[in-house]
Amino acid sequence: MKRVFMVVAVVTVSLVFVGAAFAAGQAHQNTGCGLGTMLFKGNADNSVVLQTFQATTNGIYGNQTFGITTGTSDCAQPKNFVSNQQLNEFMVANMDNLARDIAQGRGETL
Repeated sequence: MKRVFMVVAVVTVSLVFVGAAFAAGQAHQNTGCGLGTMLFKGNADNSVVLQTFQATTNGIYGNQTFGITTGTSDCAQPKNFVSNQQLNEFMVANMDNLARDIAQGRGETL
């Protein structure tokens, strides 16, 4: 039993160090934006523990979605909320048929 516990402990510690090696300098990319990212901004780049605090704080307070929508909390606001490019292309290609079907009150394009 002690041997199994020791193996699990060694594997866990190894994974933490491997994760820290890959996460170095990428705290903002790993945890995203939000209150947790702002609170631990300069300290979390080389610390898995602080990145965990960032992610946990962002998750608990749920302010990431608000920040993404409004462009606050160190989040970049998307340029387009919804992309309707396919709808616009369909409308341009089928404008005559659509106008005729609207006038009739029924039709395939409605």
